[in-house]
Parts: sequence; structure tokens; C-alpha cells
Amino acid sequence: MITTTLAGCLEDDEPAPTIVGEWYAWSDDPTFIAPTLIFQSNGTVISQSAGEPASYSNWSTNGQELTIADGDDVYPKIHTFALNDNWLFIAVSKGDACMVMSRLLLSQEDFISEAENLTLPTICHELNKYWNSPPPEIYQYSATDHNNNTGNGTADNLMVLEFVQAPGDLNWANIDIQITGADGVPHTCMVDGSTDCTITQYGISDINWEASEIIHLSENGADLCSGGQCTFDINITDARSGTTLTGTASVIVE
Repeated sequence: MITTTLAGCLEDDEPAPTIVGEWYAWSDDPTFIAPTLIFQSNGTVISQSAGEPASYSNWSTNGQELTIADGDDVYPKIHTFALNDNWLFIAVSKGDACMVMSRLLLSQEDFISEAENLTLPTICHELNKYWNSPPPEIYQYSATDHNNNTGNGTADNLMVLEFVQAPGDLNWANIDIQITGADGVPHTCMVDGSTDCTITQYGISDINWEASEIIHLSENGADLCSGGQCTFDINITDARSGTTLTGTASVIVE
């Protein structure tokens, strides 16, 4: 009798929820129907966004802690997460606004409707409604010299950027960041490593520059600053409207 009862309980038990699988974020491109994050059981996470190549990182969990790191990442991204039925909530830390994703591929309208009516887990102070993108003129940013010294290499950290005012996240597909040195040659900075100025993110979402996220601009295979002092003008525009964001006009890098 005891054995039969225990077996019945085990058969009725549902498997514990797991982050492994495909997760869809809301996209402003209705033709983009690929999952934004794919957590594989082998510890690899694949990140995808419209118009950008997929990126691969490593992931692990410990309780409600989610760690995502590139192979050579000295400072892995550590976040808090929670699962609720077919929804994944991720916060930079407990109590922050949460990024939300669905296991199901939903239309833009259905995603917003369902997400905005979810009961938030305790890790979330509020929902990050990244689908409500405010106009770019509302955003203001600051830029400062990175605390690492530059030299004759081609991988120097140049500067640190963050929002001073940001009512929401901005999708990277809509942002154009350029820096121009004393030679007058503009260098476009990208998150995918395809240009000689690369952007390193320290937030949750690879598809957005988040309102509270710090980013680093660094050399990527080109010696943009050979030591001493280098002055760079900064220009950040919204690619949709051509509007220039307000912020630090130039930074002295040394």
C-alpha cells in the first residue's frame, strides 16, 4: 500500500519549471518571429534580435540567480529571475523593473495585453514595458573616460556611457553611436563586434540599451587612441527619425 501510494504521487507530480527552452520578447518588427533567448541544457544561451547575428554565451542558475557570461568575460552578468507558467521574468537585481518574455510566440498586441495583466513575482518592483518606446528627444546620456589607460594596443577601453534621463529602453536596431577623433574620421560603434569600435553591455537584454544600463565603448582591432590624451566627439542618433540624443558632446580619453 505504501509503495503504491508513493508511486501514484510521483506520477501525479508535475516537473519543476525550467528556464531551458525558447523565450520570445516583444519586438517592434512584426516580421521577426525567432525566439529572443534560447537557453540550452548544455549551458549555452543564444541571443537573437531583428537584423543582428545571433550571439552565444554561457548560462547557469543558483536559486533565483541567473549568470550569463561570454567565454572570456571577466565580469559576468548576474541577474535575478523567476518563472510563472509560460512567462520568464528577469531583473538586474531583486526589486528592479523586470524584463518579461513568453514561451509562446504571440502577436504584438497579444503579447502586450497578456504581459500587462500578469501578476508580478516578488523579484519585480514593476514591469519593464519596453514596448512603449518614448520619443528619442526625451533621452539624455552622459559619457566619461574609462578608468583604464590607453596605449598602443587595439583593444583599449575608451569610455563609459549611461543614461542621465531615460523613461524606457531603446532598441539597438534604432540607435546609431559614432565617435570621432582628432583625425575627423567617424567610427561607428556596434554591439555585434562588426566595427572597429565595439559596445560592451552590462544589462539584461542584448536587444536594448536599457534605461539603467552602463555600456563601455572600446577599440576593436584598431588603435583609435595611442596613449596620452585623445579627444572624441560623440554623436548618438535615433536611426528611425535622425533625431540626435542630448548628452556629452566630447570626452577626453587618456
